[in-house]
Amino acid sequence: MARLHEYQGKALLREYKIAIPEGELARSPKEAAQIAERLGRPVVVKAQVWTTGRADLGLIRFADSPQEAQASTAAILGRVVKGLEVEAVLVEERLSIDREFYAGIIVDDHAQAPAVIFSAIGGTGIEIIAREHPEAVARSPIDILTGLPDYRARDLVRRVGIHGKLQLQLGTLLARLYQVARRCEARAAEINPIAFTSEGRLIAADCRITVDDYA
Repeated sequence: MARLHEYQGKALLREYKIAIPEGELARSPKEAAQIAERLGRPVVVKAQVWTTGRADLGLIRFADSPQEAQASTAAILGRVVKGLEVEAVLVEERLSIDREFYAGIIVDDHAQAPAVIFSAIGGTGIEIIAREHPEAVARSPIDILTGLPDYRARDLVRRVGIHGKLQLQLGTLLARLYQVARRCEARAAEINPIAFTSEGRLIAADCRITVDDYA
């Protein structure tokens, strides 16, 4: 199995018209400061390393200025996590988030077919959400012959109590995420969280995409 870095996964999402935060990859503190300067707003600096719980490890930091972005990057680069050295950070606009959702396309080994999962709650592990808030999670198998058309994706969103314009937007995002998963033959393609911002935008704030080594 191979897991894409966050910036690589987000590049795929962008190709399929799934909105991502504005930002760039930096490999030095100076580059991070320059990116923050170009963005002209508060940013988040995120280590590009294959691990969960980056925030708890001090690998995700907020910066209100280019100088803070530079200092945060200097503190992150060169860290060794699970035997891997952090060689780059993603410097992105800091989002003003009103609500978070989860979306995932997961290959179900038992059924030998993909399944789509959507949750009205995001920002934490889907296993925890499903255990503590089962009413917020909807899951459905996907027939690879018909895929995941928009109307089925919208129905999945409706099952957790979301209606109207937001239901339509989330349904479209789910259908596009399935196209991403098919494109790279992913074992798992997850967006967690999908951020619904104070400006009314749906943005993939973070993503995890795992592919077979042969893909």
